Amino acid sequence: MEERRQQVVDKLINALNEVQVLKTALENISPDEIARAISILKQTMDNAHPVEIAQALRHLDPEEQEDVIDPLTPEDSSEVILALRDVDENASIQLVEELTKDELSEMLNNMEPDDAADIIADLPEGDAAEILRLMEKEDAESVQELLKYPEDTAGGIMTSEYSAIGEDLTTVEALKYLKDNPPHRQIFYIYVVDNKNRLLGTVPLDRIITEKENRKLGDIALPSVVTVLPDTDREEAALLVTQYNMLALPVVDEQDHLLGVITIDDAMDTLQDEATEDIYKLAGSSDDELLSRSAFKVAQIRLPWLFICLAGSLFSGFVIRMFSGTLAQAIAIASFIPAIMAMGGNTGLQSSTATVRGIATGYIPLTQISKVIFKEMRTALIMGLVCGLLMAGVAYLWKGGQIALGVVVGTSIFLAVSLSANMGVMIPIIFKKLNVDPAVASGPLITMINDITGLLVYLTMSTILIKHIA
Repeated sequence: MEERRQQVVDKLINALNEVQVLKTALENISPDEIARAISILKQTMDNAHPVEIAQALRHLDPEEQEDVIDPLTPEDSSEVILALRDVDENASIQLVEELTKDELSEMLNNMEPDDAADIIADLPEGDAAEILRLMEKEDAESVQELLKYPEDTAGGIMTSEYSAIGEDLTTVEALKYLKDNPPHRQIFYIYVVDNKNRLLGTVPLDRIITEKENRKLGDIALPSVVTVLPDTDREEAALLVTQYNMLALPVVDEQDHLLGVITIDDAMDTLQDEATEDIYKLAGSSDDELLSRSAFKVAQIRLPWLFICLAGSLFSGFVIRMFSGTLAQAIAIASFIPAIMAMGGNTGLQSSTATVRGIATGYIPLTQISKVIFKEMRTALIMGLVCGLLMAGVAYLWKGGQIALGVVVGTSIFLAVSLSANMGVMIPIIFKKLNVDPAVASGPLITMINDITGLLVYLTMSTILIKHIA
């Protein structure tokens, strides 16, 4: 599959290059040759999937991208732009900016409201207003309604394309309604509403087909157990879709009026975006920095975290300086400082990463925090004991059978691993309680804290027992 996709991409690029070469030599090339090259390009795109065309567009400049989609119908070009948005959001924004307002408005008319709203939200306010004015009235109104909600909320990822039918209609009348008013997207559920558009329940399409003709939808509707408000966090809403194995999640207001639905494809995209964002935050970075930002902007993103690491390193150096007398009396103590810091930092990073991901996916509910903490404490004690005994043996043999050094190193490793593991689980939880993204608690921050903690424990114990080590 990947090989075939690359072949299509190569064909698209080669066909486009031929067109571009001919266009730059119009005075010396016959119209027939230009028409032949354009025909090759169009034929190649007719046999390609929108995703494959989008892959090719990534290798081209915005002006060249416009030449590629120009021969396409508005419907096909809208699919290509959406595919490009999934592949490279920054490239899709640049392409949209190259299109005329008339071209763009026509493409947006062929998109589902939620997709069109995402594209319009990236435009300058003045351009967005002009595009909405050029769109068909009904489509523009649907998009404007969705634009009211922030992009990180359930309202921001819902679509207004759904099938809602009154409770008094029979199954036969419902089928006729669907034929007369075909939906623009795949039907997952039929939503049953009262005369005030309040959600009463759902009916699977197959049940409408198989039920008796005179059954009213209100009598066979299954109550909607799970709904969300439009201001619900989008990640929370997406998790509900997966937890309840739903194909679409209704979004309602506080009076249960049906506003829209979150489909499973949008839920999956949301979870993927959130997971990517969390992974980058673990490293103190962002998901679009490499391709869509300048070197200066990338440095601005990364430098604060490097400053945190630098501050931690300086503090660690200060701690070592505080115990310089101890180190001067027994140089063997310094040999184990890298191991102490590495074990503490890595153990804390393991715990914090697992905790952050557990909170993000809903696997660790805040109602069971105490259970998670106590389990992590037991795990930390086991890991600390194993690592401590191992390093105690190494230290004992290293110093020619000196028990005191083995005790200090082993105990320090035990305490460093135990404390770091517990801090790795507790700090993200504290951040979550404070409504701060727990992902920022991991990576450089948690490593720095645990490095310093392990170092303090180790050098303090060494100072206490120095007379037995020196």
